[in-house]
Amino acid sequence: MFGRSSGIDPKYDDPRNHDGKYPPDWDARRKAVYERDNYTCQDCGLRSGPHAGDGGAILHAHHLISLRDGGRHHLANPRDGLSVLSRRYPRPPDRESVR
Repeated sequence: MFGRSSGIDPKYDDPRNHDGKYPPDWDARRKAVYERDNYTCQDCGLRSGPHAGDGGAILHAHHLISLRDGGRHHLANPRDGLSVLSRRYPRPPDRESVR
């Protein structure tokens, strides 16, 4: 689903494989997670992007487990990788609440 053809290099799933907080392919990862989650907050259901027009929620791609605590940049499993959340959540919610 996500691979080199999408501009995402799997070697950067592990934050130890690059310098800085975000991998070089962050923009592609961020866009892919929005598409995967259908531009919808995975906690509260607020929508944005093509579904919401100008009144859409402000959404962010979040690491559900902080990088400091061993989180990764992967997209395959939203329970411990990246997920879309609305601005209501300055920090990712408890992973159990994410759909």
